[in-house]
Amino acid sequence: MEETKLVTLGTAEFDNPSDLYYVVDFLNHTLKERGFVFGLSKGEEGLLNISVYEEYDQ
Repeated sequence: MEETKLVTLGTAEFDNPSDLYYVVDFLNHTLKERGFVFGLSKGEEGLLNISVYEEYDQ
């Protein structure tokens, strides 16, 4: 079985998270079959970071 690796395509920071968790969940459900994965993390100063990854087999 080949190992799958994620490549970051871009990231952005937001200071108003309101419904951002729902957006990330929606994007993951919608684009997972195309090899895209979205992540959400809390960065410095309390800002939320969203990351976009692309899956590919090594």
